[in-house]
Amino acid sequence: MPKINEKRIGLVLLKQTSDGGWRVAWWSSEDKKYYRRVLPAANYEQARKMANELSTELAERKGFLPTLKSRRGHTIQEAITMALRFSRAQIITKLDYKRDGDRFLKYLFENNPGLQRWGDLKPFHIEEYLRRLEAKSLAYDTLKHKIQPLRMTSIFMANNFPELYHDIFRRIQLMKPQKRVTPQTLSIDDLTALLEHAREHNKEVYPLLMLLSMTGARVLEVAHLRECDLNLELATIRITQTENHSPKTINSDREIPIPQEALDVLKSIMLSRKIQGGLTYLFDSGRRADKEENQGAPWSRSGICHALKRAFSQAGRDTGHEMLKTFPPRRLRATFITHLTRAGAPEYILQRYVGHSPSSMMREHYLEVSIEDMRREICERMELIFQAKNSEINRPLLTQYLHSAIAAH
Repeated sequence: MPKINEKRIGLVLLKQTSDGGWRVAWWSSEDKKYYRRVLPAANYEQARKMANELSTELAERKGFLPTLKSRRGHTIQEAITMALRFSRAQIITKLDYKRDGDRFLKYLFENNPGLQRWGDLKPFHIEEYLRRLEAKSLAYDTLKHKIQPLRMTSIFMANNFPELYHDIFRRIQLMKPQKRVTPQTLSIDDLTALLEHAREHNKEVYPLLMLLSMTGARVLEVAHLRECDLNLELATIRITQTENHSPKTINSDREIPIPQEALDVLKSIMLSRKIQGGLTYLFDSGRRADKEENQGAPWSRSGICHALKRAFSQAGRDTGHEMLKTFPPRRLRATFITHLTRAGAPEYILQRYVGHSPSSMMREHYLEVSIEDMRREICERMELIFQAKNSEINRPLLTQYLHSAIAAH
C-alpha cells in the first residue's frame, strides 16, 4: 500500500510517521494549542477507524474540546489561522493571504467590534467588506485575491466542522467587469525611455525591466529566476517551480531563449553578486542585508510591485512621457505581445514563448516548437524592433523591414 502522508478525518489530522506508525493531531480551542497522540494501529484501516472514533468523541464534547459548542466555536482569527496552516499554498502565497486576513480582521474591529466568533459571521458582513473594496476601484483579480483567505477559511471550516458551520461564501459572488477593457500598451518610444531612465537612475530594477520588456514574462516569473535557471551557453532561461513561486499553468513551465542584450545584463549581474550558487536568486529583493537570513532573499509580491511602480513613476516624471506615470508594470507583457504580433511573429510560437496554452489540439499535441524556432521568430524580431526605432524607420514600413531583415539572416 502506498504511503499516506496525511489525511483529514473529521476534527483530527491522521498522519503516517517516518517509521511507518500512525499519529493524530487536533486543535484544542480551550487550551489554544494542538494535541498529538500516537495510535496503536498496525495498518491504515485501523488508524482511520481510531481517528474517526476520536473525532466523534471530540464532536460530542467527550475529548479535548469540552467548551467548543458552549463558546460558540472558534474565533475568526483562529479559523483563518487554521485554514492557512493546512493550506497547500506556497509560503509566499500564505504570507500574502495572512496580510489580507489581517486587513479583514482590522476592518471588523473598526466596524463590528463585537463580532469575534466565526459562527457569528454572516454573508452580509463579507459582502459589506467586499463593497468597501470595490469602492476603491480595484481590479477584479485583485478583489478575488484579497477575499481568497476568507473563501478558503469558509470552505475549510464547513468541511471539518460540519456540525458547527456551513459555507457562508456559497452565495457570495464577485461583480465581474461588464465590458472588456482595451489592453494598455506602451509605444516603443515609451519603452525605450523607460529602460534608458532605469539604466541611469534605477539600477536596482533595470535588469528586471529589461527582462520583462524583452521576454514578455510575468513579473513573478522573472523575480524568482535562479542562477541554475540561466543557461549562458544556449542563452536561455528556465521558468519552473521554485521554493517561493509556482508557474501559473502547466504551459507556463518552459525554457525560452532571450535576446543578446538581456543576456549581457544577466551576465553582469552574476559577476557582481557577492552570493553565488545554483539556487541563488538572480535578483536581490532590495531589503537590507544586515541580517544573514536577508542576504539573497527573493522579491515578495508587494515589494517588487512597489519598486516597479516607483521606477515607472520616476521615469514618467523625468522624461515627460506621461503614460509611464500610471502604467501598470504587469502590462509590459501585453506590450511585448502586441509589438511582436504587429511585427508578424507567428501566433503559435508566441503562445509557446509566453507560456499560454496552444489554441488548437494539433498545435498542443503534435506541433513541435524548438528553441531555435523561438529564437528566430521572437528574439530576433524583438531586437529588430528596437533597431528599427533607433534607425527611425516609419511604422508602415516596420513589418516589411522585419521580414526582409529576418530573411537576410
